[in-house]
Amino acid sequence: MADPARMSGADTERGFYRELAATRPELLGAIWRFNSPGATGAPGAPDAADAAGAPGAPGAVAPAVAALLAASPRGRGVLARLAAPAAGFWAFEEESRRLALLDAPTLEALALHFGAAVNARALAAVVVRKDAEALTAALGRELVDYARGRGGFQLGEVRAPFLARHGDLPLAERVRLHGREALALCAGRWPEALRGLAARRFPGLLDGQVPAPEHDRAQARLVWFGLKKLLTKEVAPWWAPCFF
Repeated sequence: MADPARMSGADTERGFYRELAATRPELLGAIWRFNSPGATGAPGAPDAADAAGAPGAPGAVAPAVAALLAASPRGRGVLARLAAPAAGFWAFEEESRRLALLDAPTLEALALHFGAAVNARALAAVVVRKDAEALTAALGRELVDYARGRGGFQLGEVRAPFLARHGDLPLAERVRLHGREALALCAGRWPEALRGLAARRFPGLLDGQVPAPEHDRAQARLVWFGLKKLLTKEVAPWWAPCFF
């Protein structure tokens, strides 16, 4: 992809969509779907930094994107399955914002896997039968088995800031809370209007009820990379074309 730092805003937008139409129509289709009528919370009102199309006319991008999709055989297949976007059009050039493109069950599963990976050692240490059965009832056998296996090796140094918090809570509750904190940390850097849309699309996950924990920029970046890894490797590999 061309270096955005060397392009004008309009050229960056055109280049971004042109490349997606040619190489990643799945991502362009997910963006189109988010902006389409019927999507919960859509249409949105992009801010100036994220809006596509001419200044003051965010909906102007829709015909251009449709034309790019129509020019690609794979893109035409995507276009045929989607309704036309309404006036607002979110671009999603910044990767972490693409979490808002997910469906709610996938986002919830991602949060749970993150929390389980953070607390993998604690989950693996539960050996008393009644306690292990209670954890399985609360989190599900598949998630507990994941934490006791691969989950113990997948987040590395990302764990430490989370493990320093909420040690007084029951383990299953910590798993859920740490996962939602990770989502809140990413969403906390999104434009306010997109956060509002995400809150309506994902009540209980991105609705602001769980505050973002204190992390510096480098730590927050590691958390995002951890979420991306778990999403594309463990939770929903079919979403990988939208994140790589």
